[in-house]
Formats: sequence, structure tokens, C-alpha cells
Amino acid sequence: MDQAGGFEAVFLDPVGQAVQQRWADAAATVAFEDLPPVSAFPAVPGRRWGPGLWWSATTGRHVAAGSNAMRTQLMVLDRDRDVTGLAGRPVRLLWRDRRGRTRSWVPQLFARRPTAPRCSPAAPATWRRAANAP
Repeated sequence: MDQAGGFEAVFLDPVGQAVQQRWADAAATVAFEDLPPVSAFPAVPGRRWGPGLWWSATTGRHVAAGSNAMRTQLMVLDRDRDVTGLAGRPVRLLWRDRRGRTRSWVPQLFARRPTAPRCSPAAPATWRRAANAP
């Protein structure tokens, strides 16, 4: 990973090989909505809801969902006429914190709009605070 800073993206290519690129380059050229998840949603024993798939009319295929809340977000995004693509966990973002440690985060949802891609920040607040800690 680049020591100078900035974000990098790790994603799986169409044949399942991991690819790592600068985020600025990947965001402009990679169709994340067409890629498989970079990691599976965790299945937690004892929960009444686990990971599953949502059939998307927008994409014409299943989109991975990790919870009821995410499935609801997918349903809403699927009805949005401005959304042209959806994916669950298609990219892992990497960066270095102030101490030089490598950090990573996998956005739970990705929605493509004609104007720009958008990753949904569906991470617990404690993770976001930890990522910003000195």
C-alpha cells in the first residue's frame, strides 16, 4: 500500500482474483455493481435474521444483504429510478492512520447513480470512531 497516504480499493475481478488499486482510479473505472462481494456477511448464531439475497429489479440478479435493515435499504434503492446498479460489499477500502497502521473497511452497500457511485456507510458508530482515532 502507498505510504504517501490516500485510499486504496481491493475488489474481486470477474474471475475471482483480488485486485488492489488507488481508490481514485478504481472509482472512475471499475463497475463495482457487477462484482461479487469481497467478503461474506457474518452469520451470528442466535440471531433471528442472517445474511441473505435480495432479487433486484434494477440489476436483474441477486444482491447480497447482511441484515433486515440492509434488505430494507436495498428495497428502497431498488425502487429509486436514479439508481442504475446495486451491490453488497463489492470493495474493501484501505488506508493508513496517523500512526502508519493499515486500516480497512468494507462498505455494506454500493449504489450506482448516473452522476456518481455511492458507498453506504453502514458500519457501527464504534467502528467509525475507531477508524478516526489517533
